[in-house]
Amino acid sequence: MASSNAYKLHYFDARGRAEGIRLILVHAGQKFEDLRYSFEEWSKMKSEMPLGQVPVLELNGQKFPQSLAIARYIARQCKLAGRDDLEAMKCDIVVDTTQELINDYYRIWFHTDDEKVKEAEQTTFKTKTLPTKMAGLEKLMNTYGNGVWAVGDNVTWADFIIYDIVETLLEVDDQLLSKYHTVKKNREAGHVFTLLLYCLTLDLVHLIQTSETNKLQDHQVHVDPILIQVSWTTHDYDLHTIPTLQVVANPLLARQFSPIYKQIFASLKQLNAEYARYAVWFPYPKLAVAELDPPSGLFQCGNVGEDFSINLSCEQSGGVISKVDFASYGTSSGACGEMQQGKCHAANSSEIVQRVCIGQKTCSVPATSDLFGDPCKRTAKRLLIQIQCNPPQNNTYYNFTYLDTMLEDFLDATDGHSRIISFSTQPNWLFKQDTPHIYPDNASLADWGYPVGTVLVDDTMQALGDYYGRLFAWYTRGGFIDEYGRKHTSNYEYNWDYTEIFNEVESEHHMNVEFYTRAYDAVIQGIRRHTNNYDMKYVGMALGGHNEFDWYRYFLNHSNHAPDIPLDMISYHFYASASSRINPKDYEEFFSQLDTFTFEVEQIEEIRKILSPETRTTIDELGVILPDDNTPGAPQFPMIYWNAAAALYAYAWARISRQGIDVVGHSQLVGYPELPDLQLQPQYPSVALLNWTTGEGTAKYWTSKLLIETADIDNDQAVVTQTTDVSGENIFSQGFIGKNGRRWVLIINKRYANVDVFLPGSTGGRMQIINEASGFGPATEVTLTLSRITLSPFAVAVVHMPPDDMK
Repeated sequence: MASSNAYKLHYFDARGRAEGIRLILVHAGQKFEDLRYSFEEWSKMKSEMPLGQVPVLELNGQKFPQSLAIARYIARQCKLAGRDDLEAMKCDIVVDTTQELINDYYRIWFHTDDEKVKEAEQTTFKTKTLPTKMAGLEKLMNTYGNGVWAVGDNVTWADFIIYDIVETLLEVDDQLLSKYHTVKKNREAGHVFTLLLYCLTLDLVHLIQTSETNKLQDHQVHVDPILIQVSWTTHDYDLHTIPTLQVVANPLLARQFSPIYKQIFASLKQLNAEYARYAVWFPYPKLAVAELDPPSGLFQCGNVGEDFSINLSCEQSGGVISKVDFASYGTSSGACGEMQQGKCHAANSSEIVQRVCIGQKTCSVPATSDLFGDPCKRTAKRLLIQIQCNPPQNNTYYNFTYLDTMLEDFLDATDGHSRIISFSTQPNWLFKQDTPHIYPDNASLADWGYPVGTVLVDDTMQALGDYYGRLFAWYTRGGFIDEYGRKHTSNYEYNWDYTEIFNEVESEHHMNVEFYTRAYDAVIQGIRRHTNNYDMKYVGMALGGHNEFDWYRYFLNHSNHAPDIPLDMISYHFYASASSRINPKDYEEFFSQLDTFTFEVEQIEEIRKILSPETRTTIDELGVILPDDNTPGAPQFPMIYWNAAAALYAYAWARISRQGIDVVGHSQLVGYPELPDLQLQPQYPSVALLNWTTGEGTAKYWTSKLLIETADIDNDQAVVTQTTDVSGENIFSQGFIGKNGRRWVLIINKRYANVDVFLPGSTGGRMQIINEASGFGPATEVTLTLSRITLSPFAVAVVHMPPDDMK
């Protein structure tokens, strides 16, 4: 194709026979010199034109006349002349038909001098020629096109010529299109062409930067004008994708630690989200695992660090503590039944424990140097105790203290809505280990190394299934029978829709797909064994590495599973990042990363549709993790980050909805930096939807709420939406229409700069916008008095179109 500097178009300062050529050039993004002459100027230029007429296309110094030859040449260069020779001929037929009509118009209106003759011929044109030719054009478009475009299923140069001709003919009969529905749809779809040209001329749409919100940006951005045109009658795809969020269990959600847990769950309730995912995650073992220590038979053991206490009990058997098998305050180690004294040991350990505990139904022994003395100064010490009861009792270590309260609050906040529950963390003792993993005594202290081991102790995986079966019986069947036949009663009889099995299994215990598939089956079998619930639906995989296509090929193959194992839904995750934690300009990188991800989603969908088309999909973790996010003392990101991350989620939801994905979950409700007052270590602050000090919503939260409240899933339809931002690097927009005629447009600013857009027909409509100015508050609502809209950096806007714009 010729370089953008090579094209010069010569014509009068009017639409005329050059307008169609201009529209083709503009649509193709081809820059050109639009040379427009007054009649006085034309008299001087006429002799320089090959046939003494215009339009003329000048290309590398050579001039070419004839409007249709010019238009056809540019269409071929710009790939707008049809997909093959047959479509090219159809384009020519349609264009030739329009030319017969417009030539009659020009002859009568501009080349007939006798007024009586002109009046008679104009009447004949309006009553006979125009209806006949328009009916013929309508028939051709219905035969060659798709009901909107004239030829094939996409725009061609014929559509530009039709648009231009009809613009002229509407001056003759302003009700013309009421009789020709296909031509009308074509014109509605083609509004973008003329408005685009109008905006180019008047510079209505432009990209600028502002000093108020852009002090860190060191360059001015200039792009071509941005125009949004929605073809309200042209269906694109059905809206099926549910916007929702992920809630990860961490101390700021726990009643026992959090000063704002009530505000957090109140904010969750206000979202009214469907398919909210509750993930009980490994970094806080006491908040995530119901049975942190393995069953120990007749021995009862405890192992705590300094300033914590071991609580022992023989109440289960109705007996008392009769024997202290082992007691050591110092550096002893070992599992229950295998405890060994370390080099550092308080010699009085057994004596003290016996004195406190023997003959007691229960006893509590603190691990302090005040009680035992200090056997090794400046050395971290632990207290290990092993006892037996009389009469004997078998011992388990179930503890639901923290799991119960957080799950109660989550289920209460999401009552009446569909939920996905993920007890993603398995007890470490189910896996073979060289030495037992010591988890933190402080339930609010993170243990990033908790998932230990890659090989199960019980290779049949029955013990794994039994753990999950008992866990689910606790919450859905009022209690469970433990490993020794003892009944544990909860009185919970909750119901939820989906259970997700594990989380990011490639990294947590480093599972391969064969191992995980067996584990998935075993967990379902265990849940059914202990609950007799065959109605529960399940989510599989929860992959962190979403592009591991072999996983999908194996897991979604039903022959790799045990009989009667459902593949109800799969899940995987995506997180964008940035080169810098604090430079807002770098946040623009989020969007290109999401573009790559959507391509991977397409590939995953191809695999799913072939192997298990009935399986649904949730992308249940989608968000941003900034560099050094879990590093104590990392610099705090600027407020505009919330808007950038919110814009990414809105963009992701809209892009992914085109693939028909069922659920897209915004990650995550609560994260936080280091909080010294609460003695909390960082927990991915950049993923948070809520302010970690107040529980108020960030821009991420309010964007999720805006999408949840606006999108009418399975009723709204996406319609064809075009912009002059051909590369898509500045904005994203998508129009939707509901069954009741409700129309709305999602517009996202992907740049750290102000963007002005022009949305035809939006005047009088209502806009909800989330931007830096809305802060920790909901979307700002305004009534649009102009169709020109300014979007501040990373703004997300929903424009509710006025009801009378369907013309």
